[in-house]
Amino acid sequence: MYEMHYNEDPYHIYGLGQELRMPEGTNMVPRVLKTNVGDIFTTNTVDALITDPAITVGGILVPRTTDGILVPESFANADTACGMKWQIAKIYTMPDHQPGVKVMRVQ
Repeated sequence: MYEMHYNEDPYHIYGLGQELRMPEGTNMVPRVLKTNVGDIFTTNTVDALITDPAITVGGILVPRTTDGILVPESFANADTACGMKWQIAKIYTMPDHQPGVKVMRVQ
């Protein structure tokens, strides 16, 4: 529901967007997806994407259980014991010029 004449007032500064802002003291939570073996998606949530030589096409990434960031399998430890593995299919730049990878779930 809009206020009366909401779209006609060029100086109207209060609107419905004000109520949708994130409250103070809260944290952003990423979207949660259920994935299966064979699923492919693009992401920029890879730790040390630019500087790490372990990030190559065909390399295996595993998510850290603390924050979900993908790390190379060679860095795996008790924090990455979820059993999920992702293979890097392509390394490229995201539309907003951030480095990104296309990954496929292999386990």
